[in-house]
Amino acid sequence: MLCSNAYPRLQITIVPPATKYRPLDQRKYLLTYIEKNDEYHLFIFKNKHNAVENKKPITLSGEWRYKMGQYILIISINMTNSPEVKSNFHDLISPYLNKLEQHLSAMINGDSSIYKYFPWLVDTGIYLQINLNHAQYTETIYLGRPRKYLQKEKPKIMTY
Repeated sequence: MLCSNAYPRLQITIVPPATKYRPLDQRKYLLTYIEKNDEYHLFIFKNKHNAVENKKPITLSGEWRYKMGQYILIISINMTNSPEVKSNFHDLISPYLNKLEQHLSAMINGDSSIYKYFPWLVDTGIYLQINLNHAQYTETIYLGRPRKYLQKEKPKIMTY
């Protein structure tokens, strides 16, 4: 029997003045994930919005920025309540990185209509910015391009 891969439930809220296709400049994302329900909630907005930004727990936040002649997607993880991290940085972030690809895929697929309106965005860079202890230590990691994370139908063969 052939069936498509199960994708966790994803609820999308677009907060005006943002729409499905606009704006691209300063388009912001907040992604929350509730593990016990295997459920995502993606907020898409432009301006600072307290009702959205006070949602907990925030798994990822992101923003489209125009830098040096091109758009890039900056994804942020804030770990401000962590102990000293310079010595054990990789041990500290490994729980976040384990599910990062799944979370990022949910964020990008949740706003897939923006890639239909701005098709060149599928080949722009995605950068992960990890902020530790109130910006005392920041790490930036290149994560690839949105094309890598856009959902593709990958059939899964299941036997009974």
